[in-house]
Amino acid sequence: MKSGSSLQRRSANGSVFWLTLAVILGILAALFIWILDFVRMLGSHQEQVTAIEAAALAASRDLSQIVIEDANLGFVSLSDFPPNGTATKAGDNYYLPVRSINTLFATVRLNMIMADKLDDNVMRELAKRDYDLT
Repeated sequence: MKSGSSLQRRSANGSVFWLTLAVILGILAALFIWILDFVRMLGSHQEQVTAIEAAALAASRDLSQIVIEDANLGFVSLSDFPPNGTATKAGDNYYLPVRSINTLFATVRLNMIMADKLDDNVMRELAKRDYDLT
């Protein structure tokens, strides 16, 4: 019955090779997909950072061009910049200076320090008046 039987034994040697090969290929495919997703995520993160930086620069540029005219201080803005446009042009076609809020407060603070060092009450009162105006 052994030689002519229909139940012959198959060799198991090739099955382990194909199973190992399939597992390794599956792991490599999963790793390849993960690497592609990771690279895509890095690229999209950089695009988001670039978009956020561009929006911040545009907003800061727009905010720095807002100018308010004050009767006591002249033209005041969020930053010192060369005036442009017709809003800060004087009658003689020269532009009036635009000062930032930080510059105004720093000047007042410096005047207060100088008044204290010189012990000058008149200068101290003028510095306090400037502080109240800003």
